[in-house]
Amino acid sequence: MPFASLESAAKLYRKLLAPAGSYLVSIHLRDGLPEQFSEPLSFLFRRALVEADQKITDKVEAIRQTIADSSASYKPVSSGLDVSRTSTETAFVSSITPEWGIFLYLCAKSFNVQTILVYMDGPKEYEPTMKYLRKIIPKLNSGSLVIFDDIHWSHDMWQMWQTVCRWPGFAYTVNAGRFCLGLWQDGSIQPINVDLSILIGWLRVKKGYE
Repeated sequence: MPFASLESAAKLYRKLLAPAGSYLVSIHLRDGLPEQFSEPLSFLFRRALVEADQKITDKVEAIRQTIADSSASYKPVSSGLDVSRTSTETAFVSSITPEWGIFLYLCAKSFNVQTILVYMDGPKEYEPTMKYLRKIIPKLNSGSLVIFDDIHWSHDMWQMWQTVCRWPGFAYTVNAGRFCLGLWQDGSIQPINVDLSILIGWLRVKKGYE
């Protein structure tokens, strides 16, 4: 099936399941999921923004699109945009869609600025990613949000996420599809796991499917 057809089918799938997703988010909020999660998670299903947020995200998307369209400096590759700044330095720009960009903005907005927000992206392998996480955790405050990218990318990343979902100190872990969220509380608390991925159209990548 052509990519365009798959993308259209995925959009229809998400649209049909949006009411169920919104309802599930409301149930988790009723059962104790912190209110800070409400706006970003609700957006994934309702795709609605207040005017002030829309203006900010439109501005950010315009900047991102300008960078993406700058063919003199950027060339498309299969998983994003590759930028050669010098002969020895290469910068990578992830192909984040506008919708996921808004989701990240709402995460940053919703959590208190006094906490720490960490965005984890990098090697798609278990050990290097876990090494980064072990270095980050001692620096987290109660209420810090850790955003994990691409946990459906490979079996290694999926196993990493399963480890996070059992990691004492995380109060909540939320599988929101492309991005997964971990709310740190510290101590020996065991995380409460929330999985919304199937309603958003993201499924676990099986071993060997890279």
